[in-house]
Amino acid sequence: MNHTSYLDAARQGKASPGRYLVGLLLIFFVWLGIGSMATGVALLFFALIQGIRPDQFLDLVNDPASLGMIPNFITLNISFVLFFLGVWLAVRGIHRRRFRSVITGADAVNWKRVGAGFGAWFLVGILGSLVEYLLWPETFSVQIQPLTFLSFALVALILTPIQTTSEELFFRGYLVQAGSLLSCNPLFLSLLSGILFALPHFGNPEVAENALLVLPSYFILGGFLTWISLKDGTIELAIGLHAANNLFAGLVVTFPQSALQTPAIFYTTHFDPLFNLVALLIQCFLFYLLVFKSRRSLVGEAIVSNG
Repeated sequence: MNHTSYLDAARQGKASPGRYLVGLLLIFFVWLGIGSMATGVALLFFALIQGIRPDQFLDLVNDPASLGMIPNFITLNISFVLFFLGVWLAVRGIHRRRFRSVITGADAVNWKRVGAGFGAWFLVGILGSLVEYLLWPETFSVQIQPLTFLSFALVALILTPIQTTSEELFFRGYLVQAGSLLSCNPLFLSLLSGILFALPHFGNPEVAENALLVLPSYFILGGFLTWISLKDGTIELAIGLHAANNLFAGLVVTFPQSALQTPAIFYTTHFDPLFNLVALLIQCFLFYLLVFKSRRSLVGEAIVSNG
């Protein structure tokens, strides 16, 4: 087994702090700059298809959900393709190292580890929703929309992993590698990543409900994803976990305050930020037990950085 942590790759290739700064600027330009233009093109494309008049286009920009569920989902996720590209350009072009080095220090990505992260989190997600249903059964209902669900699922299964993987490549991969130039302390890197991961979620609808309880959930999740990545020496588990988290929220159980309204199988009107925060802590603990304390052959040994 390769015991090299992906943190060690932070010093491979061209690894000066200045290059990381240029890399960050490049990523933001491609993600937010070119990504915004791609979003605008997608909006225009769907507007033309639906026969929306040019004078109504500004209203569409302010309310892309009026396009419909699937066009809105595609429009909101198209920038993450550019986000992914931005990280690739920074790693390959600015740092002159292999792209997989932002994921793992091994010679190849271990897809079994990605699958283990996905499966373990999906399982604890089911358990969490089951507990919520047992406590508040009257708030749950089944949404039976077979054609709509299948159409949306096809799009979500393609775009959601791109969205979540691009975030992991940046927040758990590139940013943590950059931060390791200052310190390889796991607590420092987990706190740094948790804070930076929470910031882009300020605008989510559920944050408006109770920011004091919802934002800590994003912070905890971001910090936990970093912690398991540092313990395992790769971001493979984090890639799988994040994809499972967002696909579960989009396809299995959704709620009114969700950032995206989807035709998930189950719909609940119950939204309790305190319950969600406690449930998240328990889910993180169960996930840790599943992947590090049970059937270790699924994920291998913990890998510790020599940095």
